[in-house]
Amino acid sequence: MVTDYARQPKPPQTNNKKWVITIIILLAAIATPLAMHYVRYKKTVLPIKKTAHISAPKKTSASKPQFDFYTLLPKENVPIPATENNNSSH
Repeated sequence: MVTDYARQPKPPQTNNKKWVITIIILLAAIATPLAMHYVRYKKTVLPIKKTAHISAPKKTSASKPQFDFYTLLPKENVPIPATENNNSSH
């Protein structure tokens, strides 16, 4: 049998190019929204100003409460009669 060495059959191609392109597209699809998020919210974050002296919160007088509802709530109490409901044993 005669063998033609000039025309060798090509080895089967692997799908390496397809995998590389797929990985590049996936990385771009993940990196683009992350970059957009960083650029958009980088402008809205305010820098923290360092102060040399941190003042303590001011104390109010002990005789007057800070909020009015502390004085209003005791006046709004409603007495509830202690009766049992006999209709609940059906």
